[in-house]
Amino acid sequence: MSTPNPGDVLPLWNPDIPGEEIQAGRLGIRVRPGTPAALKVLALEAAGGAELLRQVLEEQKSIDGTYTVIKPDKPLEFTGQVKQTLLTGRLGRTPQGLALEITDWQDLDGEFEMEKNRLRLRYQELQLVKEWDGDLEGFTAIVLREEAKTLPILNSTMRFIEHLRDYREKLAEAAVRRYEATEQWMECPKCEAEVPTASSIHCPSAERTCAAASTSAPCFTWSTTPTAGSIAVSTH
Repeated sequence: MSTPNPGDVLPLWNPDIPGEEIQAGRLGIRVRPGTPAALKVLALEAAGGAELLRQVLEEQKSIDGTYTVIKPDKPLEFTGQVKQTLLTGRLGRTPQGLALEITDWQDLDGEFEMEKNRLRLRYQELQLVKEWDGDLEGFTAIVLREEAKTLPILNSTMRFIEHLRDYREKLAEAAVRRYEATEQWMECPKCEAEVPTASSIHCPSAERTCAAASTSAPCFTWSTTPTAGSIAVSTH
């Protein structure tokens, strides 16, 4: 067991994303000095600067993005999308809670492709700060997850999952091989008699004089194989 760290949060799996989700009442944000984001904030100083950025983000109440683990005990490299704006920065924690340090943002022409390590940040309010109250640190959950990947039980679990996947595929193949068209109906093209399909199908008119026989037009016999759709036709 690990002791809880001040401001630590737990990413939880959300199948609707699909990905992880972090919920926090307050998200601290900071524009890192000496970055492209700091220059853009300076250019927006007349319109409100960093406070304008805070207001825009707070209206959304969430940020969808992806993350990269550089080191388990370090903040995550985070890329998030808010409307048509793409944010980049570092996501971590301080003693006060969840914290996002923004290093840049840019406008997008369309949707940002998020293929893996998806993360959604949900918050009620944003707090703009100039300096963190301590170092920006990583999440304990990420540290424990990376440690778990080195345990022997992980390899055993992965082999068991592969075994189940192979077994399921073999069952599916066996079901296809056993498939026979037993619940379909076929119609004699000459006398229009309807008969159920089976491994060997004979037109009922073959056992009596049918309308087709009077016109010297033969009826047909169908012979099916276990493979669906393989039908041989012979005349009688």
